[in-house]
Amino acid sequence: MPSSLPLSIITNMPLSTTQPCTYPLHLLLRAAVQWGLRKYARFKEHLGIPIWEIIPGNDSGFMDRTQSALDLIAKNDMRRFNRLAVHVGGILHAGRVCLASYQHGLGLCFVNYEAFDFAHSPEKKTIRYAIVLVHEATHAFLHNKRIPYTQRTHRRIEMLCTMEEIRFARRLRMVDVPTEEELWRKVDVDAWAPYWKSTRLQRLWHYLTVLKAEKRKT
Repeated sequence: MPSSLPLSIITNMPLSTTQPCTYPLHLLLRAAVQWGLRKYARFKEHLGIPIWEIIPGNDSGFMDRTQSALDLIAKNDMRRFNRLAVHVGGILHAGRVCLASYQHGLGLCFVNYEAFDFAHSPEKKTIRYAIVLVHEATHAFLHNKRIPYTQRTHRRIEMLCTMEEIRFARRLRMVDVPTEEELWRKVDVDAWAPYWKSTRLQRLWHYLTVLKAEKRKT
C-alpha cells in the first residue's frame, strides 16, 4: 500500500445531486434526535463539541476518555480538529453497533466505547480513539462535500479516511502511535459491503435491536 495518497483520489467520484441533509425528513429527524438526546442522555460539551451517552447505568469513563481524545487531536493537529468540530455534530456512545460510524442523517459520530478496552494500555487506546475520530470526521467532511458513500465510491473513501489517520498519526510524538502498516492492515472495505447494501431503515432497525440488548444487560 502506498505511503501517501493524493487528495485527488476523489476527483472522479460522482457527486450527489442534492446538498447533504436538506430533505425535510432529514431535518425533522435531526431535530427529533437532538430533542431526545437533550431530554434523556447524559450530556457534556468539550471544546465546542457535544458528547452524549445514552447507555443506561453506564459509568465506563466515556465522557472523560472522549475529552482526552479530543484534547489530543486539538493539541497536535488543529486542521483535523477543526474538520471534526465543523462537520461532526456530536459524539454519541450508542452501544455495540460497530467500532465507530458517522451517521450522516443525524450528523453524529456513533462510538462503541467498550470496544477500545481502556482497562488495558489506556494511553495507547486514547491514541487509537483519537485516530478513529479523525477517520469518522473525514467521512463527515466528504459527505458534506456531496460525495456519497456507495458501492462505487466506498473503497476510495475508506482509503482516503485511512490516509487521514496516517497523516494525523505522523504528528504524534508518542511511543504508542500505531505504525502506518498497522493502520493500513485494518482496512477491510469488503467487510462493510452489507452496510452500504442495506437501506437506512434496515440500519436503524439493526441499531435499535442492539440498543435494546444493551438495556437488557443493565
